Amino acid sequence: MLTCQHFQKSVLYSFFAFFGLLLVSCGGKHEIDTASVSLAQMTPAVNDTRANDERFIVRAAEINFDEILRGKLAQKRATSEEVKALGQLLEESNRNAKSAIAAIAIPKSIKYPVDPPQAAHAAYDSLNTARIEEFDMEYIRVVIEGHNSAISLFETATQGSLDPALKTWAITRLSEIRMHLAKANELNARMNPVSELVE
Repeated sequence: MLTCQHFQKSVLYSFFAFFGLLLVSCGGKHEIDTASVSLAQMTPAVNDTRANDERFIVRAAEINFDEILRGKLAQKRATSEEVKALGQLLEESNRNAKSAIAAIAIPKSIKYPVDPPQAAHAAYDSLNTARIEEFDMEYIRVVIEGHNSAISLFETATQGSLDPALKTWAITRLSEIRMHLAKANELNARMNPVSELVE
């Protein structure tokens, strides 16, 4: 009888020891799981921000290339000195913007276009087909259209989740784009007063 009680106590102690070890190991595992879940919940936000940064940087760089190429073309083909000056302003401004994008993208290992994309060359070629007497107005039309599109992109980007340095640059750049659009609109109104009535 004594052996049977001793055996029952041993089994009972073993059961409690095993159950205690199980609780301790599960408790420690539970903490790790909670930490993993917390990390997993934060990771998508970081990845979303990086993905947003990459998309925005690529699109902004493509816009810069469009404006640089068309600005060069305007300086060669425009008949109006004001249109040539606008082309030069936009070329220089977009070169500076391209350098600023590189300064933000490179330390973050974000790839961005370093050469004009095919679409920029196609836009250049299309504008270059305009007859000389129509070139100035066509250039201004393309500038206004492109700047309205850029403003939309930059406004959307600055409202979203971007890297703080990139967002600060985008906000500053947005004000420059708006000033350029205002200049293009003023020039359009002076050169083509009928277009104001049509719009």
